[in-house]
Amino acid sequence: MVFKKGNINWNKGLTKNEDMRLENFSINMKKNNPMFNKEIVKKVVVTKTKNGVYERLAKANKGRVRNLSPEKKKELSKKQSITIKKLFKEGKMSQPIKKGATLESTFGKKRAKEIKTKISNSAYHKNLFGENNSFFGKTHKEKIKKLIKKLSSERWEDEDYRKNTLISQRKALTIKPNKPEQKLIRIVKKYSLPFNYVGDGKIWFRGANHSFNPDFLSKNPKHIIEVFGDYWYNLSNMKKRDKERVKTYTKYGYKTLIIWEHELNNPEKILNKIKGWFEYE
Repeated sequence: MVFKKGNINWNKGLTKNEDMRLENFSINMKKNNPMFNKEIVKKVVVTKTKNGVYERLAKANKGRVRNLSPEKKKELSKKQSITIKKLFKEGKMSQPIKKGATLESTFGKKRAKEIKTKISNSAYHKNLFGENNSFFGKTHKEKIKKLIKKLSSERWEDEDYRKNTLISQRKALTIKPNKPEQKLIRIVKKYSLPFNYVGDGKIWFRGANHSFNPDFLSKNPKHIIEVFGDYWYNLSNMKKRDKERVKTYTKYGYKTLIIWEHELNNPEKILNKIKGWFEYE
């Protein structure tokens, strides 16, 4: 019978004690189904063993990867790698991106540029930024801001949370130094300036509400250079945080010089700025 909406199954509400059909069905299931009858399983195993099925399977599996020596596995892995590269060049498969690799190192500059353009033009990406973002131009109410601040402070008091957060931050700093910092590193080396790069999480200073990791540090005299990106460090919330940053460094006896990203396009200007700062100090 074809099931139609409104039909009721014939066995709904019945048990094997009330209906013989259900009782017979239950008995047959227990007798003939391997899930309920272990004797059937034993008979199947014995039959397959007698007929040599398991022996044939063992012979067929002999020499496969799971039985290979470490040397043979390496050799096979190399062959697979060569095959993958060949198929990738022929355009028959996509190359997997290795951990820590960039699009440029994986696909080349031309293909990486195409991929980035495609991502930035996608509807999803466009809705993340600017006027298309649902939160654009809006701010949290003062009540919510205070609540967020309170909860954040309470969480930060927990030693385990604070420790794990700092570890996560340091792991994220593996992309350091960034491009502006690399430019200043070259200037520092070229002119033998008395600064060491520590922006990869080597040194931290505990402030009133945050911990800060300076970019460049000189212990004698106690000077710090911070490289600020033109976009991020001009945001209002970052400006407030950077005031605390400078106050924190001052508390520990360090004087701070801010170098902006756009200034690094002129190395001589940067050199004069640092030298002038030293002379003034």
